[in-house]
Amino acid sequence: MKHRSAGMIIAVAIIGICGGKSRADYVVATVHVGSGPIAIALDTVTNKIYVADQYANTVTVIDGITYNTLTIPVGTQPWYLAVNPATDKIYVPNRGSNNVTVIDGSTNSTTTVNVGSAPQTIVVNMITNKIYVANGNSSSVTVIDGTTDSATTIGVGANPLFMAINSVTNKIYVPNNGGNTVTVIDGATNATSTVTVGANPTNAAVNPITNKIYVSNSGSSVITIIDGNTLSTVSVNSGLNGEGLAVNSVTNKIFVNNQGSSTVTIIDGATDSVYTIASGAEPAGAAVNTATNKDYVANYGSGTVTIINGATNATSTLTTGNTPGSIELNSLTNYIYVANKGDNTISVIYGSSLPSAPILSSPSNGSINIPLSPTLSWNSSPSATSYEVQLSNSTNFLFVSDTSQTGTARSISSLSLATTYYWRVIASNSYGASPWSVVDSFSTMGTPPAVPILSSPSNGAINMAVTPTLSWGTVANASFYRVQISNSPLFTLVIDTSLAGTSRRVPQLPVSATYYWRVNAGNTYGESAWSDAWSFTTASTGVAGVPAQFMPATLGYDGVIAVYSLTGRQVSRMPFNTSASKASLLRLAGKNLAMGCYRYRFLRNLQAVDDGTFVVR
Repeated sequence: MKHRSAGMIIAVAIIGICGGKSRADYVVATVHVGSGPIAIALDTVTNKIYVADQYANTVTVIDGITYNTLTIPVGTQPWYLAVNPATDKIYVPNRGSNNVTVIDGSTNSTTTVNVGSAPQTIVVNMITNKIYVANGNSSSVTVIDGTTDSATTIGVGANPLFMAINSVTNKIYVPNNGGNTVTVIDGATNATSTVTVGANPTNAAVNPITNKIYVSNSGSSVITIIDGNTLSTVSVNSGLNGEGLAVNSVTNKIFVNNQGSSTVTIIDGATDSVYTIASGAEPAGAAVNTATNKDYVANYGSGTVTIINGATNATSTLTTGNTPGSIELNSLTNYIYVANKGDNTISVIYGSSLPSAPILSSPSNGSINIPLSPTLSWNSSPSATSYEVQLSNSTNFLFVSDTSQTGTARSISSLSLATTYYWRVIASNSYGASPWSVVDSFSTMGTPPAVPILSSPSNGAINMAVTPTLSWGTVANASFYRVQISNSPLFTLVIDTSLAGTSRRVPQLPVSATYYWRVNAGNTYGESAWSDAWSFTTASTGVAGVPAQFMPATLGYDGVIAVYSLTGRQVSRMPFNTSASKASLLRLAGKNLAMGCYRYRFLRNLQAVDDGTFVVR
């Protein structure tokens, strides 16, 4: 361990990082879901993945970190999903029950909104919090208000299928597969206009930067390009039966999956020129990561994903599950999710052979009262061969290298008391290093309180009442005290109690007995040492002037029970003439009193033979 004036820093360094190798994508996990996974949607805020299980009538929710799953029942034949990360709501059109299930992402509770016939696809405008549902058999789009769940119906062309939305212009584009048109909905007014396109328009995608809309026409092997400002169109040739579309708005390239020819057509959005490359069999779903400039193509007929390098058009292939269709990616985490409908799984792909950023596990963020020699631990990162840990009492993370760390835990020693530390971890392999993890913090334990000073009864006191009150001085920063009372200076037989205050009334002790007592103080950081042990001796009578033989546990003599409030005012006085236990007599004496704490005194021949407190409930 090394020290610097800028703050104590511990670093576990990476050794032997190399470069120059291909950074290929790879499958990191396979997650089992419900029957017939047909669509995927992501919530990038909560890092949850939602899967529509078409044949199980459920939605499977996958935790993006742990891959743990839970299942939510929805309507009949869920066909698609859409997420509004701003409201943490998920919308599921159920094609077989003509409704949309609305899932609250924080509670997983559901509500249902009735829509048109055979709802198929759905899009969300996060800015206006409106949801648009294409009803395939009723030539309509249902608009759902995300705040009230109220619904409005807009007429469109025949057999509307996949839709696209430009949240910037608040326009929704609806390809009408049976009418060879696209209906354009104004999201502010719900007014519509119609654009003629190619045969059997199936899908649409928007480049919000150029305000151009790309429509795949599966019946004519043509892509129609709509100018969002003028609604004028141009057409470019594509492959056979083009359906899947993805747009890279940064590079202004459009990727068209041609199922009939097992190719992908790449359109240059600036010139409308095209370039075609081979893919796997029956390319279906498509997704683009603008951060890494990669296009991912799910090949339904070959059980693979084709990965296209957007800069070079070079391709690579990954094997996934059976009949992969829907594909979505999280550009924040660089994870890609593929729905394998044929074997009811989701393939999880990491978008590089670089390790992913580690997930810190212990101590949890913001922990307090951590020991001065803690162990830091984190989750393993796929393909990582070593890790670097940085720990500092400053967020600047000025550090020096120490040793290579290959495991997922690091023991630290000799931290300072009552200090906040910050830590993070980076993973590495022969291709390079991951991003840094998030920065977590923890605070080490502080200083325990000082030893209390005893005050009363004085050390060696004699002739003490059998129910004495022990007291001691207040200790700074103490949040509790522990008192020990024993009949041995070795404290072998101990009455032990914890208190918030600085005094303790002892339960009745024997007469003519010597007791020893001591106190320590504690707080969240620990406990002090014990104070010196003091002693006292009880009197030969339990109450001043009353012989010990008049203190039986069961009172079987004539006498009077007097009851007092805690301020000393007598509130009850009752004679008794029968043999009974003390408990039963006290219940009788307090029968007509209000709930609370009282003092009692048993008297015989006007002399007290027992006193104490009791509670009326």
